[in-house]
Amino acid sequence: MLTLEEAQTLLNGCIREELVDHTFGDAEVFWWDANKARDEPGAEVASAYYSSSHRSVSIRNGRGNFQDDDAQTLRRCGRLGGVERNDVNGTVPGIVLTLNKD
Repeated sequence: MLTLEEAQTLLNGCIREELVDHTFGDAEVFWWDANKARDEPGAEVASAYYSSSHRSVSIRNGRGNFQDDDAQTLRRCGRLGGVERNDVNGTVPGIVLTLNKD
């Protein structure tokens, strides 16, 4: 199992993408290996869920699970690759912010 500091180092080397529900303020966050294509096996390094009552981060392959304050510490790790809006009715097409990954 990774320590919090090891998880920060791992995720800081990744590209972070967010799916944000603007109605409820919760977010799903995914970290991708910056050296792999998103659809390549093993590209997803971690995923997380953030809400007003619960925060959790799961590092793939059983390498770590972080809750609440520790999960919040990991929230902004990695380089932001994009934010997509997700409302109660599902993903809203055309409302996508993709940032330069360079």
